[in-house]
Amino acid sequence: MLILALDTCDFRGSVAVLRDDAVLKIESHRTDEDYSSWLLPAIGRVLTAAQAELREVQVFAAAAGPGSFTGVRVGLTTIKAWAEVYGRGIAAVSRLEGLAREANDWPENRLIDRDHGEPIPRVNVSIKLSSLYSQFDPIDPARASSAVRERLRPILRLAQRRWGFVNIDMESHALKDLTLRIFKEVFDEPEFRDLFPVRAEMNAAVASMLMAATNNAAPATSSTPAPAAQESTDGNRAHFAVVIDRKSQSRGNLDEAISSLGPWYQLLPNVWIISTEQTVNGVRNRLLQELGKTDSLFVIDASRGKAAWFNFGPEADVRIRRVWQKAS
Repeated sequence: MLILALDTCDFRGSVAVLRDDAVLKIESHRTDEDYSSWLLPAIGRVLTAAQAELREVQVFAAAAGPGSFTGVRVGLTTIKAWAEVYGRGIAAVSRLEGLAREANDWPENRLIDRDHGEPIPRVNVSIKLSSLYSQFDPIDPARASSAVRERLRPILRLAQRRWGFVNIDMESHALKDLTLRIFKEVFDEPEFRDLFPVRAEMNAAVASMLMAATNNAAPATSSTPAPAAQESTDGNRAHFAVVIDRKSQSRGNLDEAISSLGPWYQLLPNVWIISTEQTVNGVRNRLLQELGKTDSLFVIDASRGKAAWFNFGPEADVRIRRVWQKAS
């Protein structure tokens, strides 16, 4: 059986000609040229190299996403047109399914396939929720949430089945509230409460915490570490989100520093949730003791609506303060 397969989901796509399970010829998209102009000549080249003609193809296959809307549309429209002309079959293949099948069979490399405690997914997919629904609009959040969750569920089920990681892109400030609402609602559903090693109520709490921090933010603190002598607490426990970008080879004991602050949970490889009586500057200054000069740190005090950060540069300092200003 002669098969023509296309993948135009993102800029790293390809076209291939197969006979049954054997790949006769493949060409990858290694240029900035749009698929609208690159795809058809590339198909002609692989068919010629495989000594085959388009009318001999028995099945037209294409990756059906996840991917960019335009890219997926180009691939699916192309094979649909040829299938109708030649009366051939069509196969729409989930890119996540294909990547997971391939990647999960690779031999394990412990340096990149595990974190400090357990294996990590090899396939990562980032999704803009607005790409799942053409009327994604905060003006009608209930309708948008219902439509998006209907299309998001099959992706999450596949991630469960094939052990993939799904990242929900925040996209923009204008879509923040709607994105967080959908995030909370879908992970409160019984089917997905155990998708990540976090309880459903923790998923909702994280989203609520980040929403509160951005909606009720007081002016951000300086990025320059404050002297320890100036730090004081109000005696009340607050909730923090900490993001660390560790570039240096510093061997500081970060886990011990985080544990010293109070109860904590590592949500992602570089994201922690901490409950402590410390101020935002106190949390930052404690963690800086274990970081190197090239590492970056961002701390959100979700309870008090404050932030502190380190080593993002003067331009980023100005932009962060501008974004963090309380609406007047």
